[in-house]
Amino acid sequence: MDNKIINPVEKISRPVPLKEKNKLTSKEIKTEQSSVQQTKVEQPVIDISNAPTITVPLAQTKVPDEQLLEQIENILAEDLGDFYQHLDPQQKTQFRQKGEETAKQISSVLSRTKIKISQVIKLITSWLKLVPGFNKFFIEQSAKIKADKILVSSGHADHKD
Repeated sequence: MDNKIINPVEKISRPVPLKEKNKLTSKEIKTEQSSVQQTKVEQPVIDISNAPTITVPLAQTKVPDEQLLEQIENILAEDLGDFYQHLDPQQKTQFRQKGEETAKQISSVLSRTKIKISQVIKLITSWLKLVPGFNKFFIEQSAKIKADKILVSSGHADHKD
């Protein structure tokens, strides 16, 4: 057995873990931060006052008001030519005026943010009831078909009730 006597004054060297080696004093941190601030690269300033202006047209999914109103009137008039001809002159003017009024109301409904197809169907149904001799179910079916066509032509094909 080797009896080595250790001098208590001697320092015993032990390996220092990495965590302790990487610790920096506050003075060292401040000097590092200042050196980092000094090494920042300034971005060049680009003068865009002389750059050409480019205008890009937005995709138009909505139809302008006048065209939309005309499309609505055409869709409402579809398949009603025979019935319209058999009306007397007073009924014709009343039916035409109510049709134009209905088209304007439908156009205003379509200009809103939230569209309810049930409102459009009610407007068309009340207009079609002016024609004598129409079956209730025919009126409902025609109103739904016309409402769908109007929504598709106006760009609101993804409607919800």
